[in-house]
Amino acid sequence: MTAIVDADPVLLAEFDRQRNAKQDVLFAKGMNGGMGGYESAVAARKNDLFEDVFASLPKGSNVEATVVEVGMGTFPNARYYFDGGRRGGRKLDIVGVDPNDAMESFARSNLAKANEAFGGGGGEDASLRIVHGVAEALPLKDNSADAVVCTLTLCSVLDQVAAVSEIKRILKPGAPFMFIEHVLSEDDPRLAAQQISLNGMQVAMADGCHLDRKTLDVIDAAGFASVRSERFTLPGFGLISSQVAGIAIV
Repeated sequence: MTAIVDADPVLLAEFDRQRNAKQDVLFAKGMNGGMGGYESAVAARKNDLFEDVFASLPKGSNVEATVVEVGMGTFPNARYYFDGGRRGGRKLDIVGVDPNDAMESFARSNLAKANEAFGGGGGEDASLRIVHGVAEALPLKDNSADAVVCTLTLCSVLDQVAAVSEIKRILKPGAPFMFIEHVLSEDDPRLAAQQISLNGMQVAMADGCHLDRKTLDVIDAAGFASVRSERFTLPGFGLISSQVAGIAIV
């Protein structure tokens, strides 16, 4: 297993802000029970992206691959680690990083459910370690992750540039960074105006989630060797209907 280390104390002091435990519990419950429609809507894209991620991981029955989920939340991505037998016999070291400690019980439960439904219950080759942390100060060494997965996370970090820089730092050369995020609309001026006008309320009510971010611009500017991405719209999802997805390679 890759080592979990102390994050940079300067970055922690700046970005790991004090949290409200009661609000964290309520938010975790809401995310666990209220995102089913969204997850169904992006399932096909997630499946394709995870296929690409797993194709890039080191292969072999005696090989262990470390995948870091930044902003793991309740682990809605758990099924994709088993679906279709894509583990290919390799061992998985899944490291989940999240600032909301109330997410952990839901994440472990969802991993168990996914293993039972898609992995045949044989989960001995997939371990999950959950660590308190923030995207801007990841508790891992340089060049230690075989892949990073980040879904609906960069909307709520304090500093997107710092977060993407940290993701890039922990990835091994040639490793993928997979992302799906909602963003400020670029093709619907009316929606963009609504997103901007309601952004303050969204930040206050949804644990720092921003509606007005240009996340793909940040990823494109981060200096990855390559970025393959798409913009798409999810009909019926209102303020978060404008989405970006893709894979960046270090």
